[in-house]
Amino acid sequence: MSYTLKLVDWRDHQGASHPEYQNRPLWQYVDGPLQYSTRTEAEKAAEYAWVEPDCNGVAPVCVVTEC
Repeated sequence: MSYTLKLVDWRDHQGASHPEYQNRPLWQYVDGPLQYSTRTEAEKAAEYAWVEPDCNGVAPVCVVTEC
């Protein structure tokens, strides 16, 4: 079984949504592949993407989905 990240929103540190980011690629925020062999790896990648916002303080909000 494999797991992947599904992008659900772009938010800043105050929780405000930024729909203008919707066409931005997720891979720029994730260190490594977008598909994982364990749920733990996928959850760590989703957390890393959230903790490393861009220069405007906006980061992707992802959920882990089972493939």
